[in-house]
Amino acid sequence: MDEKEIMNIIRQPSLLELNNQNNLLAKEALIRFTKELSKCKPSKKYSSPTFIHTSYYIFLYLLKKELDNNNYIRACSEIGSLAYRDDIFQGRVLYNLSDVLKKHFRM
Repeated sequence: MDEKEIMNIIRQPSLLELNNQNNLLAKEALIRFTKELSKCKPSKKYSSPTFIHTSYYIFLYLLKKELDNNNYIRACSEIGSLAYRDDIFQGRVLYNLSDVLKKHFRM
């Protein structure tokens, strides 16, 4: 899978409405996203972040908070926000994002 296909896993239009069924669909999408993300190799080229080198930490914190609250729709949204502001395939982001997701889903 390429980067665009991996991101499309969590960008399903059906996940926009907040309800229990969609939250379960979002959970399944996040599990699939985590599996596909763990297969990815980090980008070899460094891309400059929007703000500072560690600005992605706030999104990881928000992601973890939503995962802890079992709000998987918002967790998908936080990953989308992170991807908008930083390259999630940079090693520093990829490994930390993957770690947060794997720990939550006990993979």
